[in-house]
Amino acid sequence: AIAIAFAPVAINASPAINAVNGECSNGSSLTLSGSDFGVGRTLLLDTVENQPSYSGVVDGNEIPYDTVWRDGTYNNGVFIETSGGPQGSSKHYRTGTGNVSGFVGYPYALDAATNREIYVAWRYKPSEHPYGNGGSNKHIRIWDLSNGTGTRISWTSMHMTYGPNGSLKVDWGGFNGNVGQWNLMEAWVDTVSGRITTSINGVITHEVSDFVPYTTSQNLTVKMIGFGPSTSSYYPDMITELDNIYISPTRARVELSDSAVWDPSSNREMQAVYSWSQSQVKVDLRQGGIASLSNAYLYVINSNNEPSAAYRLNCESGADTSPPVAPAAFTATKALSGS
Repeated sequence: AIAIAFAPVAINASPAINAVNGECSNGSSLTLSGSDFGVGRTLLLDTVENQPSYSGVVDGNEIPYDTVWRDGTYNNGVFIETSGGPQGSSKHYRTGTGNVSGFVGYPYALDAATNREIYVAWRYKPSEHPYGNGGSNKHIRIWDLSNGTGTRISWTSMHMTYGPNGSLKVDWGGFNGNVGQWNLMEAWVDTVSGRITTSINGVITHEVSDFVPYTTSQNLTVKMIGFGPSTSSYYPDMITELDNIYISPTRARVELSDSAVWDPSSNREMQAVYSWSQSQVKVDLRQGGIASLSNAYLYVINSNNEPSAAYRLNCESGADTSPPVAPAAFTATKALSGS
């Protein structure tokens, strides 16, 4: 008899962060090393203040057309605001009083993409309940064809409609976020598996697996994001505020959190990824609403939405374990699961 030995093979293993290198400061570059990261990519992270085309826009001015967002019609009535944004934000989008439609549409960053999957996360603050006076009021529309004859997904304040034009299905469920506060909105669409998931502040609002896209669906994009009322006269005093719009062709992403255990309802900040492989991810550290980098944790989430264990940033003053030639670096310690 011949004995055959098989080496163990990890199937669908969760990501693991083994080391983090870089300078511990907001905006610095970090390199995360580990295993089973999968494949990820950031198509757009619009924090408003990070857009060069807005550098000359002062508080209260309308955003420039055809810069970050393509369609001027959908950008109409959206202004730059420098106060009242999410923690850590110096600028955000805001509508003026009486501009009941508050949204942007068609990001240039997705023009050349051929993605059949899309993940979108953003901060949203309504001045009143987005279904308080009824109506099919859109949070986000995801299309593939600009003329609307292909795949159409509309997440509204009362339901979600999805499918190819003319054969839309409906999943009922309303807005469970907080009025007058910043909410984390998330939407994921996969035309291959036929799945769609949406959530507000980590709580799932829609989860379907019977989504059938248009026959040649590709290049999913954001037709609009914000607040689009079906009847404008129902919301004459609505003020809509938006910030930190993150778009990726997969759910694989890097998050910074103040929780030692990954929790979708915790305070989470998306990180801008500029390099990604199975064993290494490079990001620009964005502190956002995390109160202190000395008590912050990094997570790599793969395309199956499976998070790594927390990797704690040890940013206390004076902590430096790097070679003398490295700039003001930091140490990082891995948080035990459940700690």
